[in-house]
Amino acid sequence: MSDPIDKITEVVDTVVRKVDEFANSEQVTGAVENAKSALTEFAANEHVAGAVETAKDKLSEIASNEHVVSAVETAKGKLAEIANSEQVTGAVETAKEKFDDLVNKRSGH
Repeated sequence: MSDPIDKITEVVDTVVRKVDEFANSEQVTGAVENAKSALTEFAANEHVAGAVETAKDKLSEIASNEHVVSAVETAKGKLAEIANSEQVTGAVETAKEKFDDLVNKRSGH
């Protein structure tokens, strides 16, 4: 009777060989080349390039809008308040302690 490890190794080797054959097949190689060509053509299309530039411009406008900047600053301030809150700090410390206890129990300390 053959060793189970030998059987597993044989199966793995067969799978690796089949995947390699598939990846190197002409059909797969051709499909990959066709996809690359189509994506390159799409990316080079002037309408796509124009749409990307328009999107960049709009995002820049939004990011520099004073209302957006103000809202972001307000959100940062509120997050800082929350992060510095005694309740949050206490909860984080408690969570750290519980996690450390769990790790110590798992490692046998």
